[in-house]
Amino acid sequence: MSAITAQTTAVSEQTNSKRLIVVVALIVAVFFFVSHDVRTSLYEEFAPWANESATVASGGNALKGSALAMLGAVGLYFLFQHDGRSFRRPTLFTALGVAYIAWAAISVLWSVDPGTTLRRVAVLVFLFVGALGIAKRFSPREILMIAWASSGMFVILGLLTEFACGTFTPWRGDYRFAGTVHPNTQGVQTAIFALASFLLANDESSKTIRNWLYTIAACGAMLLLFTKSRTSLSAFAFGASVCWLARADFRRLSYVVVFSTAVFSLGGFLVTITSERIQDRISAAFMLGRDDGDSEAFTGRGPIWEELSYYAVARPLCGHGYESFWSVDRIDEISDHLHWKFRESHNGYLETVLSVGFIGAGILFSFVLVGIGYSLKVYRKTATPLAGFILGMLCFGLVSALFESGMVGENYLTFVIGCGIVSAAFFGLDDEASLPSIVTRSQR
Repeated sequence: MSAITAQTTAVSEQTNSKRLIVVVALIVAVFFFVSHDVRTSLYEEFAPWANESATVASGGNALKGSALAMLGAVGLYFLFQHDGRSFRRPTLFTALGVAYIAWAAISVLWSVDPGTTLRRVAVLVFLFVGALGIAKRFSPREILMIAWASSGMFVILGLLTEFACGTFTPWRGDYRFAGTVHPNTQGVQTAIFALASFLLANDESSKTIRNWLYTIAACGAMLLLFTKSRTSLSAFAFGASVCWLARADFRRLSYVVVFSTAVFSLGGFLVTITSERIQDRISAAFMLGRDDGDSEAFTGRGPIWEELSYYAVARPLCGHGYESFWSVDRIDEISDHLHWKFRESHNGYLETVLSVGFIGAGILFSFVLVGIGYSLKVYRKTATPLAGFILGMLCFGLVSALFESGMVGENYLTFVIGCGIVSAAFFGLDDEASLPSIVTRSQR
């Protein structure tokens, strides 16, 4: 009887492993088709529209929408399967997630462009259903492996692309690792890869595999530096620090606080007494070697936010309709007025207010805060890797949203992180034994 049970378990694990590989391949294929370009590292400013007289709106075409719908179809398939994890009792976390999607959907009633809002809501629903099905089918550890494998594939594809294009030149001062996306987006992908590698390593029982994963995490962090994305690097440092501190005991934490305070105090004092030339070098180091033009772009977001604040105040409560603000005419109008071609607000909080107003932004922000609280509680208690990943990436998002808008749209970044968040909200994070895992967990 035991032999039959062991054989059945082995077959189940093998089947689940194949499903996981298929899901990873599908995620990579869909989002590569939708938002990646093998020529990105060859474009000026890593943007195909940089030299064009007109910009294009961020909305996708029907073919790309159909590709994203495939993720929803896979999610539906998993949801209708009898096996898998069981839904948990609805909580505030669950209710806030559903409320945000519902608010986005009904915003079509007051949208400035109902057609665009309807299409973007459809994409949001596709990705939500896809994430829900994946969360039902796979264990929390396997969901983290999906994030790790898919982000790793994008990083590897980016390296191979730059090798092929002859643009992989990290020894040059102006080099930024882009691969097939903008360096800022690549920064988030490498951050996901590095954090997932580190958390999987912490949970691995095999010393050999654990050391390999730590090495991979270090390589991911190095590539993150190569992107020279200051926002992603700062956000990653914050998110990783929160994960580390969440598991640190009080004595170790007190030592870190005292040591950090002493170092920053001493550093600040030394900076004040050094020469202007040395101060310029320190400033250049903090700017990651990017030139004055990049520095102005980094600090020049103020005029953008000031300009867009008038639009936000015009529709403060409900916004302009989900993802309908950035029309072609409005992109050209604002870009011409500020003499800088752009199609986003470079601030996730402002982007959300423009889209769904302060009501929608409040719902989303509350959802994030509840998610941080829940994942922190689970991670401190059980050290579940996915809980640490959700905690780290939500904290990452809070910092990243100060200067970028990528964490609030429908894209690979939000989808792969969303799979973990949906798993936590609808199925919980303390039931890893509900499905066989394809990787042996460490002994607690």
